[in-house]
Amino acid sequence: MFILFPFFPPVNPFSAICRQRIPFVLRPESCIIKSARRRLGAGATRGARADSAGGVWKGRRLFYEKQQKRPKRTKAQRIQALKTFAVDTVYDVVGSILFAIGVYTFAKSADFAPGGVSGLALICNYLWNLPIGTMTLIINIPIIIISYKVVGRKFLLKSFKTMVISTLFLDLVFPLTPLYTGNSFLAAIFSGVFMGAGLALIYMRGSSTGGTDFLIVTIKKLKPHFSMGQVTLMTDLVVIVLGGFVFGNIDAVLYGVISTYAASVIIDKIIYGAGSGKLAIIITTDGYATAKKIDEETGRG
Repeated sequence: MFILFPFFPPVNPFSAICRQRIPFVLRPESCIIKSARRRLGAGATRGARADSAGGVWKGRRLFYEKQQKRPKRTKAQRIQALKTFAVDTVYDVVGSILFAIGVYTFAKSADFAPGGVSGLALICNYLWNLPIGTMTLIINIPIIIISYKVVGRKFLLKSFKTMVISTLFLDLVFPLTPLYTGNSFLAAIFSGVFMGAGLALIYMRGSSTGGTDFLIVTIKKLKPHFSMGQVTLMTDLVVIVLGGFVFGNIDAVLYGVISTYAASVIIDKIIYGAGSGKLAIIITTDGYATAKKIDEETGRG
């Protein structure tokens, strides 16, 4: 008696068909280990995906909560913001015109550097005939990078707008106007007057023309008891002396000092007022003797 068994082709126990047909407990040991690793890996992957999804959801939730907490500006606030922007732009335009008159009309023709980045731009214009406004922007780039953390993003954006307006007047408008070719001493004085008036208007709206103005504002924040004019005078001396070497005469240094001093005086008078003074607070336990001594020395008590 013969028993016939159906013929089955040989099957690889590690194949995908084996894993589907053979029960888990009947698979070879290696197959069981591989399956366990795959299941552990899948679980870990699902857990990682869940954690990632939870993190994304948490981030989105915090973002939406922050957006909801941020108050929306009313129509009156938007109108006020537009008015502020318009006033800032008017001050920038008027200040840039006065600044360009001082730099291009008076200082350029008298061959002296008034100080600051504008003075460096004038030196580059004298040596290589490069545009004053464009050179001012190029020189400003490393100074902006250095002073970004100190002055802040808002101040840099406002100053960039002012720099662009000033560059347009220096490179496009005032080259079409005649230069002053009279007395160099008068050119130095009026250069400082116009530059100081223009810078004062720009400073009053919380902006600047860039360059050493960033350094000036930085020093002003660190040393608030210094006036804007004093800080301007200190930072401009280096450029003035350099201009004396470039133009090849001591008169260039003297004219630069005169121009910078005039600009610093005008800045202080416009920003702080024509009748501004200094206040001294004296703390003492003997007020009568102190007042008597002040009256004897100054004639005022």
